Amino acid sequence: MEEAYNLRQSDSALSDISEYRALKLLEELNRLKFLGHEPYSNQN
Repeated sequence: MEEAYNLRQSDSALSDISEYRALKLLEELNRLKFLGHEPYSNQN
């Protein structure tokens, strides 16, 4: 995201590509984090 912000000042196309890549990576990390959680069990 920081790279995308920095590029926005000089090259908007590269900024958009960098932002897209960062968001896709974040989405993948969140998906893996979600899949890595143990299912909630209601144990008292």
